[in-house]
Amino acid sequence: MNLGADPKETLFIQIKSLLDKDGITQHLYDLATELRLWGNFGAHPDDVILNDVSMDEAEEMKEVFDLLLDYTLIQKEKVKQIKAKRKKKKK
Repeated sequence: MNLGADPKETLFIQIKSLLDKDGITQHLYDLATELRLWGNFGAHPDDVILNDVSMDEAEEMKEVFDLLLDYTLIQKEKVKQIKAKRKKKKK
């Protein structure tokens, strides 16, 4: 799914540009930013802080990721299906 961010840019810039273009809400921006920042721990395993990430924190980030996917992909598809059913009944 393409929300309009330039894939050639850094993830930080992509997320910020989606917020600036009203492609995502402030709430989604905050979720995506937290996920990006926590993801940096995994992307840079030499950082000492990676050893300090607990299982609870990892599970919490998975929940944030699930929320982000649900909102950006699943909910949009559900709304699309609901609209299609209503329009079909209208005919």
